[in-house]
Amino acid sequence: MIQAGNESSRDWLKRAQDFLLLAKTRVDISFSVLLHNARLAGECAIKATLIEHGINFVKIHDLTALLALLPDAKREEAEEEAAATLNVYSVEDRYPGHGDPIEDSDLADGIKAATTLIQLAESIIR
Repeated sequence: MIQAGNESSRDWLKRAQDFLLLAKTRVDISFSVLLHNARLAGECAIKATLIEHGINFVKIHDLTALLALLPDAKREEAEEEAAATLNVYSVEDRYPGHGDPIEDSDLADGIKAATTLIQLAESIIR
């Protein structure tokens, strides 16, 4: 269990921002690796948001389950859609040959979803 009082939301947000920068890197890296970084960015952004709100959470990687820990008033449909978009790649980006090949449009969607979740965190972490 991650205890909200023992973690820094700013540290988690910085990690989310770093993962997003890696996801946007257009060097000779497979789309699946870049998309994995986008998913990690989204996960870290949600965890930063939870910590900022003083909400404890277990060590899981299900973005929709993590986001559901926030009270309804603290999340919007856009964040729920972003978490669901990134959750699709929780398995596909970890296991080569699993699922459909990752396309440029998948990566673009992942980056957009991660950006949405980071903006949520940035809006509450000062």
